[in-house]
Amino acid sequence: MRPMSRMRHHFALRITDLFSHPRSKKPRRILPNEALDLIEKNALRPVRDTWHYSWDIARFFDEMFVYEGRGRLYVYNPNPIHEWAPAPLFSNDSSLDELIAKEGKACPYWFLHLSTFETFLDRRSALSRRPRVHFPSRQTYAPAAARMNCSLEQYPLAKNRDRFIRWYDSLKHPKYHHSGLDCLTGALETSSRAPIEWFSFAALVEKGSGVCKAVQLMISDHRSVSAINAAAERRSGVGYGILLDVELAKDLCGRGYSSMDCGVSRSYGGYKEKVYLDSVKTNCSGEMSFIIRA
Repeated sequence: MRPMSRMRHHFALRITDLFSHPRSKKPRRILPNEALDLIEKNALRPVRDTWHYSWDIARFFDEMFVYEGRGRLYVYNPNPIHEWAPAPLFSNDSSLDELIAKEGKACPYWFLHLSTFETFLDRRSALSRRPRVHFPSRQTYAPAAARMNCSLEQYPLAKNRDRFIRWYDSLKHPKYHHSGLDCLTGALETSSRAPIEWFSFAALVEKGSGVCKAVQLMISDHRSVSAINAAAERRSGVGYGILLDVELAKDLCGRGYSSMDCGVSRSYGGYKEKVYLDSVKTNCSGEMSFIIRA
C-alpha cells in the first residue's frame, strides 16, 4: 500500500470510530459506601425525583451495581427488598421515566410529591372533569371532611400493636383472609432492617363516638411515608379510606415531608388515581432498559 493510501485508510478508520458505538462496559458490583460516594460526587438523582424508604442504600443493601453508557452513569440494584417496593436507581440520565420493579410484577409505583396541601387540592381540581363533584378537590374537600366529622390520629406501632390489630380486623373486607396480625408480621419481615421506630399507623376516628372508620399501617424514614396495608368502613359517596389518605397528605405537608406512596401494586379501589398523582411506570422484565447490549 502506498503512503497516501495508508493515510486515507487510517483517516477512514478514525471517522468510522467516531460515529460508531463504543463497546459497552458491563455493570460491576460495588459496596454500598462506594455507591453513596458516586451518587454524591456525580449528583445522581432518582427517576423523576421519586423516593422510597428502601433506597436508604447503606441500611437495606449489601451491594449495588454501577454502569456507564452513553456518557451517563447509573447506580442501581435490580432486586427490590420486597414485591411492593421499587428497586433503587440513581442516575444523571434525565430521560429515564420508569423504575425497576420485581420481575413479573407489572404494576405502577403509586407516588405523590408533597409541597403544600393547597397545591395538592389545586392539582386535583385541575385534573378532574367535575371538580365541584369529584373528591378530593378544592371545592369538595372541606364540605366532605365536615360532613364525615372525623379526625386523623397516628400511633407508633411498637406500643400499639393490639390497637392496630383490633381496628384492622374489625374493618377489613370479608373477602380478605389475612388478619391484622398477618399484616404486621409481613411488614416487619419484609423490612426487617428498618428500625421499629419507622413503623406506625394512621387512623380516621369519628369525633364524639371515638369509633375508628379507617386504619392504615405505614413505614416512614422521616422524609417520606409508605402505606402498607389499609382497611376502612364501607360507605356510599366519599369513602373513609380515601379521606384518610387525604388527611394524611394534609398532615405530612404541614410537617414538611417530601412525599408519600403506596408501593408497586395494581389499581383498585379508585383512591390511587385520586391521591397518588405522580405515579411512575415500572419495568418488570428483568432487563435494565438503560444498559447498552454489545
